[in-house]
Amino acid sequence: MSEQATLKLSTVEGEGLRFEATFPRGTIVMDSGATSTHPNPVQHLMTALAACMGIDVIGILRKKRLKVTSYAIDMHGERAEHPPRRYTRITLTHRLVGQGIPRNAVEEAIRLSTDTYCSVHHTLRPDLPVDNLIEISEG
Repeated sequence: MSEQATLKLSTVEGEGLRFEATFPRGTIVMDSGATSTHPNPVQHLMTALAACMGIDVIGILRKKRLKVTSYAIDMHGERAEHPPRRYTRITLTHRLVGQGIPRNAVEEAIRLSTDTYCSVHHTLRPDLPVDNLIEISEG
């Protein structure tokens, strides 16, 4: 299976660093610099990790027929001070609202995503700590 896209600098004039990545199913805008108005590439990487895991987790919970009425993932990334300024730790807080969601079911879904399914997680450096926190509320 292969992936294909085109990355194009959309701010050729001036000092802007806005790129658009065009895929067969849509476009992603990335921005960097003092006048940026979109997430930068490193923020997109953290978002890709959270989205990949979120897709896995909610899919697993739905297969278990659990009633999830809301799901959000708060992302926090620590970056190195000096180039290449890579992430040194990422913390994802999974916030679920639903009816009778067992904590162990969410823990298992996160474990399956991390160990087996999440392509983004498996693409990152193995020495990058990714912490997953869980908050469950009734509703």
